[in-house]
Amino acid sequence: MPLTLDYCHTRLAFGEDREWIREQLTTACAEFGTTVADGPDD
Repeated sequence: MPLTLDYCHTRLAFGEDREWIREQLTTACAEFGTTVADGPDD
């Protein structure tokens, strides 16, 4: 079923939250042969 996102609130993650999110995204992206970057220097 296709979905549409109507509203999304975001904020910067710090500490353990940031590391957990990075690990999850790195794992998911690896399946597609892509990488995760934290910012313009990454």
